[in-house]
Amino acid sequence: YYYFFNTKDIHMKRLFIFDLDGMILDKIEDSFYCVNQVLKEFGIKPYDVDLKTMHYPTFRKYLNENNAGKETPVYPRYIEVYSKHPLTNTKPFDGIIDVLKELQNKGVTLAICSNRDEKVVKELAKRFFDGIDFKYISGSDYACFGNFLYSCQCRLRYGNGRTRTAFRMSSACEC
Repeated sequence: YYYFFNTKDIHMKRLFIFDLDGMILDKIEDSFYCVNQVLKEFGIKPYDVDLKTMHYPTFRKYLNENNAGKETPVYPRYIEVYSKHPLTNTKPFDGIIDVLKELQNKGVTLAICSNRDEKVVKELAKRFFDGIDFKYISGSDYACFGNFLYSCQCRLRYGNGRTRTAFRMSSACEC
């Protein structure tokens, strides 16, 4: 994780906003277990791929081609199944706790912004990141990160307008 943060970032940025899924929390095994369970319920062949080398756009294409995308009944069922799953294989990515602690010790404000339900995001943050003080945690109650920043009034700027906020988001960010 240190490749994300150089010394300049840590000293200049005062707010780091992280996505939860796939950025600081590795949930892929549990997530795909639930995806495949739901696909089977709907009579769709499970998605069989090496999760370490999976190409996310190919996965989304597979779902859409099999009438299992976000706009179908499959997605809400997945959310329901996933919310009840014990997350036995979910864990913070290797090294991320140390990075978060280092940022916290340097006085950087930490935040999470996710497209997941805010209550779930807060529960996951508490469960997996005990001892990390995320000042702001935002879930799907906000349409995008601009609204999140505005709502918690935590956007910091230099006098010349350069942002002092560092976003570490997944490539699947919808905003």
